[in-house]
Amino acid sequence: MVCAAITGRADTLEHLEEQWRTINAMQPPKKFEQLIPQLLAYRQQAGGKSWQLNYMLGTSYCQIPGQEKTGEIALYRVLASYGVPDAARTAAEQVISNCDAGAAAAWEPSFTLVAVSGQIGAVVHDKSGYEVRTQSDLGTNKIQSSPVPVAELRRRLFTPDHSAKAVKAALAREGNPLAKAAVTQGFVVISSGGPLPQLTGECLARYRGPLVSQFGMQLPVPLITVYTVGNKPPGQVGEHARRLHGVDLPLGTVAYSVFEDLSIVGIDDFEACGSLAHELVHLAIRQNFGDSPAWLEEGLASEVAVAEPKQNTFGFSNSWRDEMLRRHWDLRPSVSELLSKTWADYTANDITQVDRVAALQAMAASFIRYLDAKQKLGPVYFAMRESLSLPSAQSDQNILQSKLGMNLVQIDSDFLKWFGYHPQIADPDPAKR
Repeated sequence: MVCAAITGRADTLEHLEEQWRTINAMQPPKKFEQLIPQLLAYRQQAGGKSWQLNYMLGTSYCQIPGQEKTGEIALYRVLASYGVPDAARTAAEQVISNCDAGAAAAWEPSFTLVAVSGQIGAVVHDKSGYEVRTQSDLGTNKIQSSPVPVAELRRRLFTPDHSAKAVKAALAREGNPLAKAAVTQGFVVISSGGPLPQLTGECLARYRGPLVSQFGMQLPVPLITVYTVGNKPPGQVGEHARRLHGVDLPLGTVAYSVFEDLSIVGIDDFEACGSLAHELVHLAIRQNFGDSPAWLEEGLASEVAVAEPKQNTFGFSNSWRDEMLRRHWDLRPSVSELLSKTWADYTANDITQVDRVAALQAMAASFIRYLDAKQKLGPVYFAMRESLSLPSAQSDQNILQSKLGMNLVQIDSDFLKWFGYHPQIADPDPAKR
């Protein structure tokens, strides 16, 4: 029997985990109410919004009478979070099914995972967008876990006043004696092909202002390291993944990022850096909104990749993604279905699922542009980001309905009207033609 008291303030996630485990091992009634203020305070820090924090928060609320609904909302965020391992997803599902003050101890999953996820595609569009085609010889696009220890990855981080050391270390990891390097506005760019690294850094720097102004996405303090391989051959991205992070990415990967060492690896060309900007959004959003819904994060990253970065905002406009949605219109998820999808739904487990994933990605991107056109993208983004930090948490579905003043069915209908696509339906009876 454990009956230790929880004292002191936890200033790291590891300390919070230790306190949570201590309380979780106690006999009922468990004193989770002592921990919740610390969890909420940590959640407000940069990088504090994570599935690990939400799991502890959700299981804690589930043990407090009257707070069960908030606990379920936090645990549903776990299910939808980026890079959550299967064991943690199963644990969250078990707690949701028995969320009450008399429930047994919550399962204790491993809280350590270095997620590596990439963009795959056979075709690179203007502004470095990407598209997956079924006729291409592509593997799956599952989120993978790097075997490189977190402590080792974090040793790769350098503050701007140590940029020379950052360049030296990155060039050593690159291992190409012909590689070029440049430090530009918070980015260390190592180029083994494509444009000069200075140009790539300047291109990415253009996205910093609107990310901060429009979405409050302050970039991390340490330098972000970008490894570019030009636009041919994309197989070099996989070579970098094996060397830098110890993972085998699917054939056709054009870019990927890892938050723990603030790195981006991808193809680049002289016209734009859209696929790299896509990954920059992932790094920035995990710093500020690490438990963002899959549709919001992936849709926003996809739209930013084809947007025009201005001084304080992004100029979203029609792109090839609209054509992608039209092409797979019969597989388009409704708005209600879109909100229920998790990161697992954005991966193709085999070639037969590629069209479904393409339709989902296109719908997520187009819905972001719809919200922007309705001037609701910012309000929805910030409300979802801060929901669990408020005294009365709201589900993502309720937030969207509240901000748009419509239910989900009406929102879907309004989206269809805004998108303006009316596919012709063939008459099944030729005699009526």
